[in-house]
Amino acid sequence: MRLITTMFAAIALAVFASPASALLIDNFTDASSVSSPVGPVSTATADIIPLGSIVGGVRDSTALNLSGTGSVDVFTAPGTLLGPTMVMAYAAGPGVFGGFSLGYDGAGSGLGGVDFTDGGLSNSFVVGVNFSDFGGGVAITVDDGGGPVTSPGFPLPGLITGGAPVPVAIPFAAFPGIDFTTVESVLFEFAAPVPATDIEILFLETDFVIPEPATASLLVLAMGSVACVRRRR
Repeated sequence: MRLITTMFAAIALAVFASPASALLIDNFTDASSVSSPVGPVSTATADIIPLGSIVGGVRDSTALNLSGTGSVDVFTAPGTLLGPTMVMAYAAGPGVFGGFSLGYDGAGSGLGGVDFTDGGLSNSFVVGVNFSDFGGGVAITVDDGGGPVTSPGFPLPGLITGGAPVPVAIPFAAFPGIDFTTVESVLFEFAAPVPATDIEILFLETDFVIPEPATASLLVLAMGSVACVRRRR
């Protein structure tokens, strides 16, 4: 898995519909932990087979250290803002710059054609950001069996250090040609903007989201100027 380290501009402002339409990808109640070897430029990966709360049954976690002499840790833990509620946490030591990714592909065998639209009820991915001191970015790669398509990068907000978690929406429209009713794999790639960044992800899901006009305009601009990273076979 290749972590995307250059994030393109497109803000995910949106109005969310009822949460009843959400399809859960991962809520991190099943534990995993992975640390990169002491860097710089090192990775570590772990496949975890949980107890049914993760789409496809397996979470594929990768930690990446791009620079610095410390390590990058990616692990489930009680959330900073939510007490016992579990989150996926990213922590980089002083002077360490890196990122992480979370993949779901049924341990390489595919998801079996999961309907990410949840019967037509969902039109976007939603990333729940529980804690973020300096922000960051996320890009998503989806494969429906015809080859992967990678979205432009979407920013994660910073200064989330108290109060309610912040949802970030990535519309299915950012993946031209993908049939979201028969998804075989999905990969979330997160990049930290500065060294020593801390990020906590509360959930990954799909939901119905109504984009604000500014969001739609920015998405069109991003799609037109940098396009999507298409890797269809």
